[in-house]
Amino acid sequence: KYGLEGRKVIIYEGEMSAWHGIDVLVRAMALLGDDYRALILGKNAEALKPLATELGVLDRLVFTGHVPHGEVPFYISAADAGAAPYDPSGVPDMARFGFYFSPIKMFEYMACGKPLVASDIDIVRDIVRESGCGVLAKPGDPRALADAIRILIGSPGRMGDSGREACVKKYSWDTVGGGIADELGRLIPMRRPIGGGRGR
Repeated sequence: KYGLEGRKVIIYEGEMSAWHGIDVLVRAMALLGDDYRALILGKNAEALKPLATELGVLDRLVFTGHVPHGEVPFYISAADAGAAPYDPSGVPDMARFGFYFSPIKMFEYMACGKPLVASDIDIVRDIVRESGCGVLAKPGDPRALADAIRILIGSPGRMGDSGREACVKKYSWDTVGGGIADELGRLIPMRRPIGGGRGR
């Protein structure tokens, strides 16, 4: 459908907010060969076209627009690897209050058995190192991201399989949700139900 046969394909899916680093991926594409393609899923991705045109890489980017969530795995499966180039450096509130989030796109890549390249930041770093699912790159650095993509696609090893195994065993909704519930139960003491206890 998108003419990706014979290409080295990196996929990005999700938000286009500044701290997600999608612009870093576009800049990295300018440092990779013409045999690379970035498959970009999500709303508002068209806003990247002026930057891509300026860098001369518009023909290396494939914009799908919004994709129904149930169809996302088909797109991920068409790629060689997933990209999660988070870059919180330009967001003052994140610098002030800290950076904490749940990197859903990473788990979706992992669940599909795809290795990933991700920013070397807290949370993300822990997931990648513990699961062995991909390669880390300096956040906000297009050259570091391009080098990591080249390494990852050139020699993925068992990273995709390791990511899928970790996703099933450690990062499923049931496992993560159960852990949160247990922690909340520990931190918030149980209160006596309204109407409970002895009458007056």
